Amino acid sequence: MKKTKILSFLGVAVAAVLTLFSCGKKEVKDLTYSEFVAAPLDSNVVVKSYVQDNESWWDGKITLYLQDKDGAILAYNTICTKEQANEITKGVCVRVEGKKVEWSGEVEISDANLTILKDEEKYVAQATDLTNGFSNETVKTNHPNQLFKVKGKVQAKLDKDNNPRSYFNNWDNSGQVDACDTYFDIKVGDNKFTFNVRRYLRGSDTVVYKASRELVIGFEYEFTAYAYIYNNEVQARVIGIKQITEGVDVEIDYKDGSQLKVVTIEKNTKFARPEDPTRPSDETYDYQFAGWYTDPAYLATYDFDTNVTESMRIFAKWNKVKKTA
Repeated sequence: MKKTKILSFLGVAVAAVLTLFSCGKKEVKDLTYSEFVAAPLDSNVVVKSYVQDNESWWDGKITLYLQDKDGAILAYNTICTKEQANEITKGVCVRVEGKKVEWSGEVEISDANLTILKDEEKYVAQATDLTNGFSNETVKTNHPNQLFKVKGKVQAKLDKDNNPRSYFNNWDNSGQVDACDTYFDIKVGDNKFTFNVRRYLRGSDTVVYKASRELVIGFEYEFTAYAYIYNNEVQARVIGIKQITEGVDVEIDYKDGSQLKVVTIEKNTKFARPEDPTRPSDETYDYQFAGWYTDPAYLATYDFDTNVTESMRIFAKWNKVKKTA
């Protein structure tokens, strides 16, 4: 009887200790997307969501693009071991616990701790088509950080020498080729936006990075991207580029030993006449430009009022004038 009472007392005591321990332990609550939006800036937040993409792991941190059926969140510089980075796959469920911050209009979670929830089902978001009604306000209000797609025409960017370019190396064209982000302007409706291909998200060896260096001014493309806000304007991070405008290449052979120049234009449009070239004299002859031809034998001149229906080559003709003593 005495032994039974002692055991009963010990059981009550253990239960009491466990109760005290559990009362003192802070319970982790996963915020819904709407609760995250409502949470004040600089507050600690815990979010359970799904990885749609990630930037390169570096020095124990990784930036995650998270999205569930309700909304999307950027988890910037999330603390992550190399082993965890290797376990991150598209759609995997994770829990991030960090601080809600704002940087130049972009609301995100910064320097969060990461837990990968391997036993949870995966979720892969589909890109929302925002071509109709695409605007800064629509994206900021309804689709921040979400995966989306939009159709737009590439606009010319003027470099420091006032030359039109389809893209810049970095935002100010100061970067080295294949070692920086690609920035380009597109027009959707009546509005112009700056998009970019971020090298840490899609490296210089990827299809989309290479495609961003082959954009043609005036051509229409469909861009798949993550909405990103910078200085309160949409500056999307592009992960897919699909050309819509059908193009043809016009090769210009100057017949002076120089490389062919290739100009891509829209199919079934006219090719604008190039400026008349000049050619240096040699010891015996001066050279006078004599027009553009469709063949190297100079049998037919090229008609610049004709629509180009397929890729072609035009040839410069030169009249040789013998120098006089």
